[in-house]
Amino acid sequence: MIGIDRGKKVTEALTMVNAHVSVPAGVEIFPRSTSSYSWIGFVSEERHALAVERRDASLLGVSFEGETPIVYGLCTLSTASMLKATATDLVAVS
Repeated sequence: MIGIDRGKKVTEALTMVNAHVSVPAGVEIFPRSTSSYSWIGFVSEERHALAVERRDASLLGVSFEGETPIVYGLCTLSTASMLKATATDLVAVS
């Protein structure tokens, strides 16, 4: 569900893709904010996984300036599952 129009639920199909990539150039090449996100930051995979597992955004070590972050939801849980899978289930292909 993406909203309500004239009292009726508006829905759309959901497609989500998680990708695990290495960025040798470093995170400096990414913007710190966009029109969709007022803040973009990076934490280690381990810290992200722990924050999701404990449902505790304070473990991310960033200030949310009075906002209440929610460490729950399809995108967050699927990302944590993907990180776990890439760490333990994937075999390097040469």
